[in-house]
Amino acid sequence: MQHTVSRYFRELICGLDPTRFDVRVWYGGEARDASTQKIAQRVAAFEQVHDDALALAAKIRAAQLDVLIYPETGMDPRHHVLGALRLAPVQCVLYGHPATSGLANVDYFISGAALEPPDAQRHYREKLVQLPALGACPQAPSAAGDGAWLDAHAQGAPLALCLQNHLKLAPAFDAVLADIAARSGARIGFFARNSGVAGLFRARIEGAFREHGLDPARALVFLPAQEYSSYLGAVARAALILDSPGFSGGATSLDAFGVGAPVLAWQGAMARGRQTSGMLALMGIDELVASNASDYADQAVALLADGARRDALRAQIRQRDLALFEHASVTEGFMDFLESASTPAD
Repeated sequence: MQHTVSRYFRELICGLDPTRFDVRVWYGGEARDASTQKIAQRVAAFEQVHDDALALAAKIRAAQLDVLIYPETGMDPRHHVLGALRLAPVQCVLYGHPATSGLANVDYFISGAALEPPDAQRHYREKLVQLPALGACPQAPSAAGDGAWLDAHAQGAPLALCLQNHLKLAPAFDAVLADIAARSGARIGFFARNSGVAGLFRARIEGAFREHGLDPARALVFLPAQEYSSYLGAVARAALILDSPGFSGGATSLDAFGVGAPVLAWQGAMARGRQTSGMLALMGIDELVASNASDYADQAVALLADGARRDALRAQIRQRDLALFEHASVTEGFMDFLESASTPAD
């Protein structure tokens, strides 16, 4: 279905040359939409299944695949059950969840060269494969709608948005955001998400802002959920986008860059903390990458005070964002890997 994982990897699946590959897909989700339909129309066999994991495992093994690929492990517990089994001679996982599966029967972890540090192999139990660029074929965002509604929430101050799922935001980041708000006079905004998690997060970060002598009602803003084009309009209109440390933005950063918005990244040690900085590297805009908490806060404060610099960054992003959405080298690299991995050694 339409989701971050399909946004990254649907075109990678659909782009496999049918003269070179016989592609079979099992889909265990309930929703079926245009994204699902596109995959179903482009592969040799597509089955929507509602079996338990072991019954599905029997179907997969019976297909006698050369290579079995999981778009992710870590977001659906059935995938961990399946990944623990040997259902094909070669088994791989894409980085829909950007961390090692930890499973002995998953042979390869397929990532992108732009995401990985020099010591990347030690982060994976699997053998690491680095495809070109992002190692994915992400879909660009649609056109942004009118984001003028955001102005009322700014209340005359610069408004910096953090677009991440609240589950990604570690408590230590609260103090960094409070420091940015105190020194810049900006408001820090978040979009409404899961109500239970959002309530816990709001109570936590409001407490952190009070500890820094800030009034949460003035320094924080919690924005109502919007339909996609209106959300994109707000992202384009915000003064700055603040990426999360440790587990960076993926689809949210693609959204921001796709509408020309500058995103301040905090580069981590592992791929899951390097997605946004990898995107910036592909665009040749390394000045938006911070390395630690003080660097991040200093850069954010400087950017929020310098509208001309932000405008120049927006122009650079608009000129260079096609580097994020060019897929030919990634697809070709993926096909070459599949053929080499499935060819028996002499």
